[in-house]
Amino acid sequence: MNIDINLVEELKNVILTSYDEATKLDRNIKNKELNDIVTDVDIYMETKIIEKIREWFPEHSIYSEEKGKIVGNSDYVWFIDPIDGTINFAAGIPLFSTSVALNKNDETIFRFSD
Repeated sequence: MNIDINLVEELKNVILTSYDEATKLDRNIKNKELNDIVTDVDIYMETKIIEKIREWFPEHSIYSEEKGKIVGNSDYVWFIDPIDGTINFAAGIPLFSTSVALNKNDETIFRFSD
């Protein structure tokens, strides 16, 4: 599978659009486990990214930080962290990113962080 630049650009647009939409929501910070938190922005962005990946590649598996594992019928697995640095984000510190990676047979073939 080749990752073409159009796919990368569309993924970037999904991330930026979902972030813009999500930041209009209340952050609604919730404790998750140990010293970890989740916000409504995390959940909203993750949902939008998963919807787009499922639209493009319905057979691929997905592991996401908030929703967990979505099993597909493929050698490809997507990994999603919608807000990598949620504690910074929730505190208003602009040091966070969205991370997405694609593995095939346990080898990373694509990484995206914005």
